[in-house]
Amino acid sequence: MKRILFIGIILTGLHVIGQSKEQARATIWDMLNRNNSDAHKFMTDLYAMPTKLKSGSATITMSPPTDFMVFVQGYDRQSILSDISTVVHEACHMYQGQMPNVLLSKQGVPIDFKSDYTVYFISAQEEYLVKHTPTFPSIKMAAEITGSLQSFRYETYIKTNETNLGTQQSGIYGLMDEWAAYYNGFKTTVQNFEEYAAYTQQSIDPIYDFLGDAGSIRIAYPEFRFYIVHYLDFARRNQKEMYEQIMANDTFRAAYRAIDRAFGMTINKYTDKLNKIGQLAELKGLKVQEKGDYLMIGDQGIGTFQEAYVAFETAMADPKYAAIHAALAR
Repeated sequence: MKRILFIGIILTGLHVIGQSKEQARATIWDMLNRNNSDAHKFMTDLYAMPTKLKSGSATITMSPPTDFMVFVQGYDRQSILSDISTVVHEACHMYQGQMPNVLLSKQGVPIDFKSDYTVYFISAQEEYLVKHTPTFPSIKMAAEITGSLQSFRYETYIKTNETNLGTQQSGIYGLMDEWAAYYNGFKTTVQNFEEYAAYTQQSIDPIYDFLGDAGSIRIAYPEFRFYIVHYLDFARRNQKEMYEQIMANDTFRAAYRAIDRAFGMTINKYTDKLNKIGQLAELKGLKVQEKGDYLMIGDQGIGTFQEAYVAFETAMADPKYAAIHAALAR
């Protein structure tokens, strides 16, 4: 997240010195329990998953999930607040990749090693077990994505030779996996807003941390929605049968609608937080205003990625994309 310091040096009020790794772990679980019970639920289920599952006469052996503390850069409060979205994002990938085995085993579905599945997690009450249809690597459509639509994630997920990435191995299902993971990470940061605001009595600086932690994740909403719809447009023009199979995948379309709805609602909640930030700033005699791609609080500004956000929203208004989005929404 870009941040410009116009006057003075910013000091944080969030540091808590001397916290151990296990204390930091407990703090993360506590924050999730208090502020994002949905993430707390899937992470609890993830770390309680068995490593061996029976399916008919066969046994599936799964690796235990990675300890989420590897995604935490520091054990002070500020680091935890900044890293908790990454914790949830990466844990979401692990859950969405391993939960299909658990669900299929419970359902007594025989193992089909030729098929792939993803569970897209929306909330403790809503998730979708989706069987993959044939796909192509996302890099195949990279040349058609140009200009401002080449976001800073473009070379990570679209134009990349990393063939082991989900967006390449599983195509559109991998793009959806990323979209769901970014949604869950973003939701966590937004739900943690009061954790940041609690320290603004001393300084407005924790609000910059919130804006920095949330801003770049926010644009993943229109960004991955566009990549998913463009993927389908590319398939429609180049691999018609593959396109028709994806569009006929009812649970995929249901998951798309659910993520789109939930992510959009969380964007609205983020906007509400911006209004509260304006009120907090006014109490300190500071004016909040947007200047291009920056949000200014007094004489200090932080990048918002608003121009990229608008670029993706504008692209989605193209009739060819709007038609595919509407078809997914049916």
